Amino acid sequence: MGPVTSVRAPYLFDETLVAEVAAVGVARKGVWRALRGAGYCEELVESAGTVVTELASNAVRVACGEAVRVRLRPVRDEGGGVWVEVWDDQDAAPVPRPVVHSLDDIDLLPCDEVIGGWGLGIVASLSSRQEIRPTEPCGKWVAALIPCCRRAG
Repeated sequence: MGPVTSVRAPYLFDETLVAEVAAVGVARKGVWRALRGAGYCEELVESAGTVVTELASNAVRVACGEAVRVRLRPVRDEGGGVWVEVWDDQDAAPVPRPVVHSLDDIDLLPCDEVIGGWGLGIVASLSSRQEIRPTEPCGKWVAALIPCCRRAG
């Protein structure tokens, strides 16, 4: 499966992908390639790869249509960094799990609640800001700002 669209300014990466599980890996590899090609440090590259994996997984899981979209938008102000943005056709915002403070808290959860659903916490830990931006006529962008580290080279 390959991307359906190509990069458009001001984005480092902008792809519309078929809404299926394989799109997550395509998005992650595209993000890695774009950020490394633009000279970002490996810490930011890896963080953005993890964030896009989590956001794209959510988007693919909830999408009713045939596509999800993934973008990388560099930030020149606010100390720099990169917005990782993922679009799906559903209006409902993702719901984060309650914070777990210890492994004992996890032991108290029913078995069907232990697996999955931790992605938004991972996204929050790797990003400095998160946003949900509704789109018309339906859908939303879920975005996370990965703060800048020093540029490679």
